[in-house]
Amino acid sequence: MASTSKLPNGSDSVSTATAGQPIEASWSIDLPLSDALPYFDDELDTKPGLASRVQKEVQAEMAKMNMDSQDSRLPPASLYASSAYDEEMQRIASRQEATKAIDMTRFQLAPPAAGLEADDEEWKKAVDNAAAQLMHQETRMTNIELLKKFGANQWRLHNYQQEHLSHRYEDARETQSNRTMRLNRSRRSEQTDAGKKLAALEARWTELISRGLQLEVANIAAEHEVAGLRAEEEALRRELERME
Repeated sequence: MASTSKLPNGSDSVSTATAGQPIEASWSIDLPLSDALPYFDDELDTKPGLASRVQKEVQAEMAKMNMDSQDSRLPPASLYASSAYDEEMQRIASRQEATKAIDMTRFQLAPPAAGLEADDEEWKKAVDNAAAQLMHQETRMTNIELLKKFGANQWRLHNYQQEHLSHRYEDARETQSNRTMRLNRSRRSEQTDAGKKLAALEARWTELISRGLQLEVANIAAEHEVAGLRAEEEALRRELERME
């Protein structure tokens, strides 16, 4: 069965067992925290031209990236890390013909090139080659006899082991799929709730800003009105002084 374990960064990893030994993930990807809510934000669909602007920004950022170097967050590509593999990949990429083919001469039972006039050394090589070919055929016959005698049961056992291992990996895949589904549902729920709260807070902020502007306008109007009343009061006082 599959099991889960905590990685050093706190994330979960799924491990499966092969011949009693678990295979655990030795790497993980740490993504930085972001304030984006992809399950809630819909600006790309609602704001015209935003998608094209984002695409241009992504292309400009990718142009600055070094695509030849491997991302440090990915696991090391050590499965085929060898000079022979690199040379073969370069040959395939350059569309060159293969130069290192299998040497078939050692499987041929050819007489000396000079025929009966060949020297003892050439005949010795031909006889040694014939003896090697004969031993190879005897080994093949022995392997065929062993395969006829024990091959069927061995293949049944091998198929049983492979089927058992396949079930274990299938269980691990199902477990990881369920965990991923639960995680996505949790993210959707959390982001939807957070988005609603942010929308409510934004609406409240807009309302308060509007009220603040209204109060500021009312204060300015009141100041003008007070200034007008004071000017009128001053004019009336002067009028009374002249009448006295």
